[in-house]
Amino acid sequence: MVWSEVRKAYPDHWLVIEALEAHTEGSQRLLDRIAVIETCPDGASAMQRYQRLHRNYPLREFYYVHTSRENLDIRERQRRFLVTTPCMFYNPRVAGICFDVQPGG
Repeated sequence: MVWSEVRKAYPDHWLVIEALEAHTEGSQRLLDRIAVIETCPDGASAMQRYQRLHRNYPLREFYYVHTSRENLDIRERQRRFLVTTPCMFYNPRVAGICFDVQPGG
């Protein structure tokens, strides 16, 4: 699925999603193909579910998002230090890169 299809299928929902296909342009992470992993009743439970999935499957690219966003605004942030604990959207495939979902968007 693409984000517009996800939004239509799950209006006004918190979701945990996985990027099945994605690429980076500049500092922007673009999700080309998305799988919905789980719907959640609120942002806190979506974050908790994301954290469990990330711990169990660290090489997969998970995010938690709300479908009220018209567009996903996911930015890569370069770290100048060794990441010893994962940040919210750490991608272990690319050392020192974290993904931040920007507010708004």
